[in-house]
Amino acid sequence: MRRRELIALIGCAALWPLARAQPAARKAASESRDSVASSQWEIGPIINGRQYSVGMPTSPTPDGEGFWFDFPKAQKGLDRWSTPGPHYMTKPTSGISGSKIKLVYEIAGDGQFFGSTGNQSPFVYLCAFFQRAGDNWSGADAFEAHRWWSAKMFPLKAGKHDVEVPLAREDWLSVYNRGTEAQFADALRKASSIGFTFGNDEGRGHGVSSPTGGSSFRLISFAVV
Repeated sequence: MRRRELIALIGCAALWPLARAQPAARKAASESRDSVASSQWEIGPIINGRQYSVGMPTSPTPDGEGFWFDFPKAQKGLDRWSTPGPHYMTKPTSGISGSKIKLVYEIAGDGQFFGSTGNQSPFVYLCAFFQRAGDNWSGADAFEAHRWWSAKMFPLKAGKHDVEVPLAREDWLSVYNRGTEAQFADALRKASSIGFTFGNDEGRGHGVSSPTGGSSFRLISFAVV
């Protein structure tokens, strides 16, 4: 693995083409208890009009209190950022207050996956995620601490998964894991999106693909408590 890719994986990854700063989130009630509302969720990221989750809809299909989507069939060896599969699943928020994120999800089907980018190996996983308002997606200078991923990687295997992540600095990584305690707290206060990402051996938000198209993802619950 090249040095830059290794650093990106360890520090979370996410070198995207430079984009305009995102607007501040709309004023809304505190998300200290953040129930699922499928109409708010976006599959992305969509940067300057480009959808990086190739072959995916921009929003999932509602299903009771949650939602679901199918993994599209994909093949290896395509140009970078061209392999079908989900990368980010986020919804808007106006700051984050609480002690942890709780997430329940289910993978149905054959559970066969590979990384959309990088070495395209079977090493794939899910991470909790949030993003500070005003991010330009560069990961440079102060923007290195605008995106945060859970340090723990959660499984993408057939079955139901019930996971949680404390909202403490030691449990999270910024783009290159250089973010300070103060920057982490600032990002929580000024968070404009929250959710989870699909990661691989290159980075925590660089996508997961299915060689068969034989799997689906269902979000059962997502909450900040």
